[in-house]
Amino acid sequence: MHKIAKVKIKNYRSIENLELELTEYTPLVGYNNAGKSNVMHAIEWVLSKSKLTATDYLDSSKSVEVESEITGISDDLLKSLDDRHRNSISPYLLKGVLTIKREQEPAKDKPNSIKILNKNGAWQLNPTGIDGAIKALFPEPIYIGAMENASEDVAKNASSTTIGKLLKELTPQLEQHYESKIKRALEPIADALSAQGMNKDARLVSLDKQMETQLGNLFSGVGVRSHVGMPAFADFAKRTTLKLYDIANNALEPRDVSTFGHGTQRMVQFALINCLAEARANSGENASTTLLLIDEPELYLHPQAIEVMRHALKKLSNSGYQIVFSTHSAGMITKDAAADAYLIRKNDKNLTEVRVSTRKAVKNTINENAVQADMLFELSSSSEILFSDKIIIAEGKTERAVLPTLYSVHHGNTLSIDRFGLVTMSGSGNCIKACPIFDALDLPFKLIIDLDAVFKALPGSIYLDSNDDLIIEAQNIFNAMESNNELTLGNDGWPCGGSICTAAEAFEKFASNPNAQQLIDRLHSDLLTKNIWFWKSGAIEVPLGLTSKKADAHTKFVMQLEHNVSLPNLPGKQEIIEMLNWLKT
Repeated sequence: MHKIAKVKIKNYRSIENLELELTEYTPLVGYNNAGKSNVMHAIEWVLSKSKLTATDYLDSSKSVEVESEITGISDDLLKSLDDRHRNSISPYLLKGVLTIKREQEPAKDKPNSIKILNKNGAWQLNPTGIDGAIKALFPEPIYIGAMENASEDVAKNASSTTIGKLLKELTPQLEQHYESKIKRALEPIADALSAQGMNKDARLVSLDKQMETQLGNLFSGVGVRSHVGMPAFADFAKRTTLKLYDIANNALEPRDVSTFGHGTQRMVQFALINCLAEARANSGENASTTLLLIDEPELYLHPQAIEVMRHALKKLSNSGYQIVFSTHSAGMITKDAAADAYLIRKNDKNLTEVRVSTRKAVKNTINENAVQADMLFELSSSSEILFSDKIIIAEGKTERAVLPTLYSVHHGNTLSIDRFGLVTMSGSGNCIKACPIFDALDLPFKLIIDLDAVFKALPGSIYLDSNDDLIIEAQNIFNAMESNNELTLGNDGWPCGGSICTAAEAFEKFASNPNAQQLIDRLHSDLLTKNIWFWKSGAIEVPLGLTSKKADAHTKFVMQLEHNVSLPNLPGKQEIIEMLNWLKT
């Protein structure tokens, strides 16, 4: 399927200079008034020529420009176009990509015609037939606003409404069937009302004579006849609307769409869009892609309906529609879409900015393809990335289970209220690899790891040199502890499970070793400056007094916490408090 793969927006409303890549299903996530709708309106404008107003210019002295790359224009697609459209597009294709730009200069009352980037890298203004050719690839985009009257969209037949677009797909078939019948049915009426009717209505004949007499007094040589034109099928089609029945209450009388709730109206909108997709699929035409732009499709819907909506839109994205939507609901973004979602934000100058997608951040940060795939799977599993300003990265199930309640009991606010997202990764290695990715996403992070990760996973990363004096000193202490038969070291020189104790117990022994205390404190202070916290006592279970990492132990602990107005007397209460206070810094 061909689609808009990249868009660049300049000087449009709150957007100074913004670029983003689009897929067939692209979510835009951001707070209210971040500029998500402005992004979608700009995308609509590049395909749908319309006049901008003064308020559409960020800087009234500069032009508004929207540039887009259309990809997927294959030989088969070109063959499906008629000759004039194919001939208009072909000279400007570069490896199946067509680059277009729409521009409106300052103080102009209409946009310049579309510009096309030719193969030599220069723009050509409005090549012959290019507007029509682009419309063959992309018919009129459908934009559905968050607070627009859905009943108008599904009940008023106009070229800009969903019901109007649907009927436009069906009109040729209906017209072919009914046009002749309508004409025959209206023949007697036309004979009575038309200018040349043989049996014209006597009242009109009388009116004709009066008008001719009056005209003759003023100007001779001209006759006049009244004429009432007969409606064609298209005139009847314009009056088409929808009526709904309340089947659940066995109501037999049809009702206007406006008498139903907003959620029902919204679902009717998308039912019609589904009908549009099926109408196109059944027509056998595959030369066009419809751009569907939606503000908050989940608005007014309960959770189950949101899932139905998401599924419907995802299906449409595989059926000749390219979907771009804004959302405040994690239910609209599944794991496969999360990697391509965009975070839209306002910067300190109140300008709209877009953060890179998770997929691009991973690609820019990690060179190994296998590791990229692993990290994308891990990060895409957490929708919290998309709906937070700050991220807490943790490696264990215990942190996932107890941190939210610990934070809430201590600070009085939830993590969500303070705009934190909690992301847990499988293993400390992935936690550490995720940190540069969050840097690339421009999302501030706090990393919480166990003591063992400081020595086994962190060295060699950008956060800790493998040859750091403290690491070498720690190895010497571990070697001495092994010589004293306190623990077992593996081939990597760090504790492993054995007959003496488990690896976790070995690190706990190290944490309580008097020779290691100063080293641990120095490492801890150094890593805090890099937004990394580690448990000086070994792992989070130690200060919490948990003897198990199983879910039932977590549940029991959380239930006990929830009955306290402050943190109970935990074995490592001070360490827990220090960590919770550090999160707020």
